[in-house]
Amino acid sequence: MADRSYGSSSSSSSTLNYENVLCRCGEEPKIWTSTTRKNPRRHCIRCPNSLDLGLHWYKSKMNELHRENMILSKKNMELEKENMNL
Repeated sequence: MADRSYGSSSSSSSTLNYENVLCRCGEEPKIWTSTTRKNPRRHCIRCPNSLDLGLHWYKSKMNELHRENMILSKKNMELEKENMNL
């Protein structure tokens, strides 16, 4: 089945599938990005077959990876400083 995109004044969609999740209708939900002032660029998943089933917000994997990268970079800098003092 071809990926479909839907959008409205409050959100836009991506054709990326939310992995390993199926809607109760059997379709794979799509990742949507909010364009509202209340939730700018916040991601959610929604079944492409129905615009009224509701949205399910989730923490973007990219945000998690960025946070982990920042933590590791800080730790690396601390270790480099320690090595310089040896």
